[in-house]
Amino acid sequence: SKHMKVGGKIVQVGCQAEIDNYATGNLTGWKEYHRMTARELMVGGFLLSNHMSEIPAAFLSLMLMQKRGKLKSVETTIRGGWQQFTECIDRLRTGDTFGRLILMFDDQTETAMGA
Repeated sequence: SKHMKVGGKIVQVGCQAEIDNYATGNLTGWKEYHRMTARELMVGGFLLSNHMSEIPAAFLSLMLMQKRGKLKSVETTIRGGWQQFTECIDRLRTGDTFGRLILMFDDQTETAMGA
């Protein structure tokens, strides 16, 4: 939240990073939630499964925004091969990423292995 524009909006879709802690009740949540008030942020959430009929139009809208340069991609990239796959899963579960997580294969021939 410290990188958020004042008056910005946060949309949370699920909580994959907390899934392992859900059964124990040991949820950690946002580490800097107090910044939401200081930045006057609006927070909302939704379950994707409740909005399946809206996906095609949303996808088209996002693609047009990206083409016009109005949408910025934020990602964490890990380079390597299949040996880094479990590291990627672990980082998804712990929330140790920023934006989407991409496993970029160094060797193009390795991408077909295990298929």
